[in-house]
Amino acid sequence: MNLEQPYIKNIITGVKFVLVPVTFGFIFYKLFYHFNLNDLFNTTVFHPNSFQIVLLAIVVLLMCLNWFIESIKWQYMLRKAEPVSLSGAVKAVLSGVTFNLITPNQLGNFAGRVLHLKSYDKWKGSLMMVIGHTAQVIITASVGLIALLSVASQQSYISQNICVIGIAITLVLTLISLALYVKIDWISKLNIHPKINPYIQVFSMFNSRELAYILWLSAIRYVVFVMQYYLLIKGFGVEVGINEALGAITATFFAQSFIPGFLLVDLGMRGASALWFFSYYTQQHAQVLLSAYSLWMVNLMLPGLIGLIFILKWRINK
Repeated sequence: MNLEQPYIKNIITGVKFVLVPVTFGFIFYKLFYHFNLNDLFNTTVFHPNSFQIVLLAIVVLLMCLNWFIESIKWQYMLRKAEPVSLSGAVKAVLSGVTFNLITPNQLGNFAGRVLHLKSYDKWKGSLMMVIGHTAQVIITASVGLIALLSVASQQSYISQNICVIGIAITLVLTLISLALYVKIDWISKLNIHPKINPYIQVFSMFNSRELAYILWLSAIRYVVFVMQYYLLIKGFGVEVGINEALGAITATFFAQSFIPGFLLVDLGMRGASALWFFSYYTQQHAQVLLSAYSLWMVNLMLPGLIGLIFILKWRINK
């Protein structure tokens, strides 16, 4: 399909035109109807002081670091197919965040990033993103499962012996997952279908050292996420110990990542999962919700609005 055909240009122009009200409408709905921020602030005695303002500033700086690392990862992966500048990688990543605000199951991330590819096949670009996303999933799943087992043991849902066995099994599964990941070229050797086989050759483009580097960048991003959440918890005055907070945070990330993200489900997951795990340690529900929603605003809403600018400026490459 030729992108220079007038009706294709009209379709893309129409999508860009619709994207603005849809994005702003969805953000408005999330903030004032679903999140009920007005009610939360009204029911919470919250008078920000200089310490809390500093914490929020650090959280915003960590957001910049988070997406900067993800942009480095995307640029690093694309260098073998379609080398891009770091600024180009940032535009692609933030465009993905914009689409991801209004789509389920990370679909927007794929669409937003491949939109900026000039010559490389869009489907192969999507599969390349799968490689990077899989690294993030392995990190999130490994730490999250251990956190879930620890919380379950602390609350006497399972015995300590079962907890230890579960953690041991999780570590073994993690090692197996890591081994399969750094040797992900085995997927390219599968004979699936003549029309599909050329695409899965993407999985043979990276060696073990390069995949280990992608895993390392993903692990750093995960640490940044956890730090942001913890700082917000402290900033909103949630009285919980650091060990309990880290356990609840990592368990929350696990739940948010692996429960199917259909739009209607996702609307309630962010606050519900945070309340579920933090309620074992504190009854400050409003503060916990404010922390969870603030993380969404900093990590997704703000970069999503920036990405919207890049999408509106995007032009079809002839």
